[in-house]
Amino acid sequence: MTAEQPIPESDEAMPDDEAVVDQMIREYGDAKSALRALVGAHRTLEREYELTHAGISYGFSRGWHHGRR
Repeated sequence: MTAEQPIPESDEAMPDDEAVVDQMIREYGDAKSALRALVGAHRTLEREYELTHAGISYGFSRGWHHGRR
């Protein structure tokens, strides 16, 4: 997946999983490289989520942070 691809507005607009997997394998050359890229992207998203979670107050999120009070 590249940065130029637009983010779909709903699940209906997302391409099927099989096509995405095939595209990633073509872009990265093999399944192991594609998985490495996916794991790296996942770690980045987890880090961004943790930073966002820490920076948003309980009141602003209207209770979305279930563990905080």
